[in-house]
Amino acid sequence: MRAHPEALEADFQEFYGLDLSGIYRGELDLFRAARLAEKLPPGARVRRGDSINAVWMTYEEQILTLALNVLRVIAWQNTKAGHEGKDFPEPLLLPEQAEKRGEVAQANTAKAKALAARLEARRRAAAGEEGDG
Repeated sequence: MRAHPEALEADFQEFYGLDLSGIYRGELDLFRAARLAEKLPPGARVRRGDSINAVWMTYEEQILTLALNVLRVIAWQNTKAGHEGKDFPEPLLLPEQAEKRGEVAQANTAKAKALAARLEARRRAAAGEEGDG
């Protein structure tokens, strides 16, 4: 917040309709301002990081990203590649994950491929049982 006081001022105006400079005129209590600053929502400018161009997402965007990942897997499962357990779709990463992309993506892909292999083995076993009966 200290690095970008203009962002805090803009957030107070946008989210609370308050002029932060009211602290100096005695119109806004300093302790109230501190409490309000602490409760600014995730989409607030001061929550986005030190950079004006910092990557960030609201909770809604995070949920949509996770839902999209699930939908992509469901769609993949209904393809030939999905039935063969090949070409598992790479997950869309959240910003904090993107910072550690190498480690996270590899771990997620390995888990997903292991899951796909287990599902394929079950499918083959079920198909083999049905074919024998």
